[in-house]
Amino acid sequence: LLLWKANTNEESFKIKWKQRNSVKMCISITYLLKDESKCTLSVELTDEKNFKKNIMNAYDIKESGDLKTVLLKNNNWLFENKTYTLNFKLIKKKIEVKTYNPRYDYYNYENTYNTELVYAEGCKIGIKRIAQCTDEYENEDILQVNTTELQVTPTDSSLTVDVYPFVYEPRKKFISLSSECLNGGFSNQKGCVCPPGFKGNNCEYGCGSNKFGTDCTGMCSIHQMQCQQMILCTKGFGCKCPAGYSGLNCTKECTSGTYGVNCEQQCPEGCRLKSCNVYTGVCNKGCTASYITPDCKKKYPWLKSPPKLELSDFRSLKLKIDFNSDNIQGSNNIKWVYYQIVFKITSNESEFQYLDLKEIGEQNSVIEIMDNLKPGLSYTIGVILVTEDGNYNIEDIKTVNYSTSCLLPKSTNYDVNLMSGTDNINVTWNKLNDQNEEDCKIMEYLLKLMYCNTDLKQLNYSEEVKSNNNHGYIFENLLSGEKYAVQITAITATGLAEPSMLSYIYTEPNGHIQIKNIKTKFNENSTLIITWDTDEKYANTPLVYEIKYKVNKHFSCSNKIITNNWTSLLVYNRTRQEISNLIPNTQYVIKVDPKIKGYTYDDYSNMIYVKTPISKPKLIPVINDENNSYITNQSAYFNWKINMTECSKLNGFFRGYQVILKNMVEGTQVVESIKENTVSYNELKPDTKYELQIYVLTNYGYNIEQGLLIPFNTKAKCNNNFPLSNLSIPGNIPLGVYFYLL
Repeated sequence: LLLWKANTNEESFKIKWKQRNSVKMCISITYLLKDESKCTLSVELTDEKNFKKNIMNAYDIKESGDLKTVLLKNNNWLFENKTYTLNFKLIKKKIEVKTYNPRYDYYNYENTYNTELVYAEGCKIGIKRIAQCTDEYENEDILQVNTTELQVTPTDSSLTVDVYPFVYEPRKKFISLSSECLNGGFSNQKGCVCPPGFKGNNCEYGCGSNKFGTDCTGMCSIHQMQCQQMILCTKGFGCKCPAGYSGLNCTKECTSGTYGVNCEQQCPEGCRLKSCNVYTGVCNKGCTASYITPDCKKKYPWLKSPPKLELSDFRSLKLKIDFNSDNIQGSNNIKWVYYQIVFKITSNESEFQYLDLKEIGEQNSVIEIMDNLKPGLSYTIGVILVTEDGNYNIEDIKTVNYSTSCLLPKSTNYDVNLMSGTDNINVTWNKLNDQNEEDCKIMEYLLKLMYCNTDLKQLNYSEEVKSNNNHGYIFENLLSGEKYAVQITAITATGLAEPSMLSYIYTEPNGHIQIKNIKTKFNENSTLIITWDTDEKYANTPLVYEIKYKVNKHFSCSNKIITNNWTSLLVYNRTRQEISNLIPNTQYVIKVDPKIKGYTYDDYSNMIYVKTPISKPKLIPVINDENNSYITNQSAYFNWKINMTECSKLNGFFRGYQVILKNMVEGTQVVESIKENTVSYNELKPDTKYELQIYVLTNYGYNIEQGLLIPFNTKAKCNNNFPLSNLSIPGNIPLGVYFYLL
């Protein structure tokens, strides 16, 4: 019932609809009017474009304490598919009010009264139903109430919802829902307040389709649309779509799994396939297991607490089962007469095994012994209650895990092996063997992953998992380049075995790692020593570095950059490396790059230049191919060359030659430094044995071990001059190629 209470002198609301067929104008109003002296109700009919208005004043509405229906009719036609609007106006009546006005003078006393017209207070009307009547009221259409008008009502509006006799008590904002009030109802001091479409002390009965009202006697329509496009207004629930419908215009049927007013209720859990009647919520495809037919609202009884363990040994468990009423949950409208223990091995996914069915009788508790069990196993145990109709509730059974006794493993050699990636650690281990039947069976393994904070020098437990996979376990989503510790503990049915020793590993770094402070120095042996630093984050992380170096310039030859290939070597878990056998007086390019998966440093990162120091020359002069050297009895002339394609062997900057002429008979020598590649000697002694030594001279000096040695004899006085190439030396070796390294 819609209670319309006028707070102002004139108020209105409207109903809008689209005409289905052409009929004469007829509107039926079912109402309650307690005092007609205070109100009048007028109805104004307009078409969609307001071209013409037909106004009917409802002065013939009479006071009535019961529901009454009046017909408002005229000869105007309502045409098919045209939109019309009914504007309802509630107007307060004026009433005559007398006020007492006493007057006094010195001699007389006089009573007078003032009369005035004022608007009556308490103007209100209850509207049960508004419909369009046809065929002299034998058939009718329910007009659609504009849901926006009613559901989004201004705060100062007087349009309220109430039930006759108009004792308006607004619903409190915070009403605690009672489990006794069903189907969306709520409780107050008088009991349950039911939503439209439901009745009963606990709102347990649904009216069904096309019905409404507190007693479900109201009918929405005689047409197939039934309660579609209607809106029902009640105290406490406001204006909402009838049961079975939702949407702005109340035309959308409830989807599967929902029902009731505005489709706000969920079908009961006990409904099979979550399917229920959209109007009443009654399951229409039967009950799921554990629910009692036919209403599917209550479950078969079950024990709140599982059996308690009294005693255990290697092959049996002693249990106590409590049948007191405070340990029974579920429906108490059906009697439980039997109990049955169900069990399975905890680690198996097999179904429960059932022991013998036994009568409960008058017992409040019983002691049961489960025997013929295996040592060191955990068993999952529960008890079901079987009712007088032979059914039971396995769905809500309360289970507990108890273990038989066993002996813990004595040997705990896990042989843990760790392998890491950038964000994961792969852990493998040896399975502990059970040697005797009474040894505790290994059910699974507990793996602890610990993050090693090197700054705080402590272990922070970051993850703990259980695994029954004997092949290993992978910890994922870890920090890259960090140190972790792993510990493994075997779990038996009776407890934990001894854990493994901590095993440490670093995850591989990922992405760019900065290399800084690359430094070089040469030791006494001219070996190059390279050192470098990394980010502090990776200071303690074992990394692999690739050291690459190549010749950039041979200063002994020129100052030009030359093309050369890299020489590379790998360095493991240290930041120092020695490089030997470098060419002296040469510029090298050196790179130090960490080997990181998925990241490549460019050609110019982590690079430095270094010049090697000068050293003894290792380039040896050779006799010139075009040899025009000669020897006489008192003079000698020699010509040689060096191979400049091997200029890098100079190991310094070229300064000429160091030439030493030794008189092998007298033991004297002449030493000189020259720049030319020729030398001539005069005033030599005839028929005398000499030795000429020629060395390359650099800014470092000359290398006594790397030179050209030419032994020769001057000729007797009577001999003529002849070319050096015609001479022979001991051993018949041509003089032009006779040299050795000293």
